[in-house]
Amino acid sequence: MLTQLIAAVVVASRFIFALARDCAIPFSSLLVRTSKNREPWVADLLVIGAMYASIIGQWIPASAYYNLIQAFGFWFMALAYVSKRTGCS
Repeated sequence: MLTQLIAAVVVASRFIFALARDCAIPFSSLLVRTSKNREPWVADLLVIGAMYASIIGQWIPASAYYNLIQAFGFWFMALAYVSKRTGCS
């Protein structure tokens, strides 16, 4: 179980890093940062934070939790289309 969790964090963070490197998501200039060992630490923190928020979110009623997740997903995708792509070549 722990191995699957670690693998999920690594895969998701590398996917976010790849999208940010290609300027395909908002805040790409922030998400593309790596450590001296070339590990995407900002994307790692984002994935771990999203997992933590998902676990904590289970404490609120299901319909409110579902609406919150749906609204966040919509606005994140909408922001990708309306935001200016600064810092990308």
